[in-house]
Parts: sequence; structure tokens; C-alpha cells
Amino acid sequence: RMWYDQGFSIVSHIQNEVQRSRVEILLANGLALVEYHDGNNMKALSLELHALSIAKASNDPEVKEWALQLINSNIAKLMMRRFNNERKAICYLKKNLDCKFRYVQQYTRLQLAKLYFDRNNYHGVVDLLTVLYEQEGSKFDITDKEQEMFGRFIFVISLLTIKEKKRAEYQIPFLQHLCDVFNSAGG
Repeated sequence: RMWYDQGFSIVSHIQNEVQRSRVEILLANGLALVEYHDGNNMKALSLELHALSIAKASNDPEVKEWALQLINSNIAKLMMRRFNNERKAICYLKKNLDCKFRYVQQYTRLQLAKLYFDRNNYHGVVDLLTVLYEQEGSKFDITDKEQEMFGRFIFVISLLTIKEKKRAEYQIPFLQHLCDVFNSAGG
């Protein structure tokens, strides 16, 4: 915390507004993580909301783009894990669906689909994951094969639950391939 306090004390001396915004967002975000790990949930949330207000006020679209998607994801995690508020977590995650970075959109779709699946919202899961697993086919960018396997499994289960057997069957070769990858890697 001492390093963050020192960082916050010099932020006002940064002349360039964009650089000042970036540094203050990074400091607030980093200290929020420290508070989160120490169990200071309200303090962590307060810091994330502070970073969010700086990002929204920024005149630099690049700062807004990277900061908003990061902060929205962090606040969503706080809402889910520490405040047990899935509704708010979903609201913050949905804000990242329009992010220009494709990997952020894909990650967000997976996170939302997990929440929907846990709530038995199988139509919601299918709506979110169709873009990843049917429309883009094998162009799934997230390199974490465990994430992809989990996503495809909940997609197939959701399809079967809503009586979309043909669409579920189409996913079997992709799942088989992922199983083969895990078996060959000893995973």
C-alpha cells in the first residue's frame, strides 16, 4: 500500500492529462486488487468505481477503450464473488460485449454464458455462444482450451435442453478434438 500511496501523491504532478488518467487508473486498479485480496471488498469496489469515473471522463478514446473493459470485468468479478450480486455482474459484463477487441468480446460471452447457465437460462447461453461456436466456427481466439471446452460443453447441454439436437450434434467433433488435445498433452 505504501507504493500506491506514493504513486497517488505524485499523480497530480503529471502534466499530460492522458498520462495522468492512465496512471491514476492503473494505481486505483492495482490498489483495488490489493484490497480485494485482503478482503476489503467495499474499499476495492470504491477504488474500481473511482477508476471507472476517471476512464469515463477521459478525452482519450484509447484510454476509455482499454480501461472500461478492464474495470467492467473487475467490478463484475467483485459483484459475483464478494457481493453475491449476479444481476449487477451481468450488467457490467454486458457493457464489454461492444468492446472493439474481439478477445474481450469472446471472454465476456463465456463469462456471461457461465452465469446464465448457472441460472438455467439456456436460451441466453445459446444466444451468447452461437456467435463463438457456430458463426465463427474454428476462429475462436481464446487460447485457453479448457475455457473453450467448458464453453462448448455448456453450449451443447443448453442446446439439448432447449431441444436443438442437430445443432448440439454439430459440436461433437469440436469437443472430440479438444479431448484429443488434452489427452495428447497429458491434460
